[in-house]
Amino acid sequence: MRGGKFFGTNFFWGYGAILFFFVVDRYFKYFVQNKLPDEGVYFIFPPFKFGLEFFRNKFIAFSIPLPAGIAVIFSAVILAGLFLFLYWLFRNGRRAAAFGLVILIAGALSNFGDRIIYGYVIDYVGFASLSFFNLADIMIAVGAFLFIIKYKGNNIKICPKEKF
Repeated sequence: MRGGKFFGTNFFWGYGAILFFFVVDRYFKYFVQNKLPDEGVYFIFPPFKFGLEFFRNKFIAFSIPLPAGIAVIFSAVILAGLFLFLYWLFRNGRRAAAFGLVILIAGALSNFGDRIIYGYVIDYVGFASLSFFNLADIMIAVGAFLFIIKYKGNNIKICPKEKF
């Protein structure tokens, strides 16, 4: 493997944290599905209402409606592509970018598991009963952000200087 040592202290702490958040997400999904009152539990911080509520999310990203079978196939193809790209990143020594991609994949796998088992994704964090998400969604967003930052590296220019 190019790019240095694969296993080390940082590897176990970093990937252990990802596994921890994956397990926490799975636990919350179990909890809201089996133990939470039907009306949920909300905390009101005027003007916001925030809390836990069981929500069956039958859509894919950005609330795009797809039939369940197509959503599963679409998700499986995307995950397969992400795993292949992850392999390429590790083979080419891009471990920092791979770390972000692993976070993204862990969140996607949790939601994919829901889609396979239940036919929908279990969301449980609600804002005013209008918007719902889960920890896996946060992992996907954070992983994508870290991946972009680490993959592009110094090529990202927030405000490039123009030459006159």
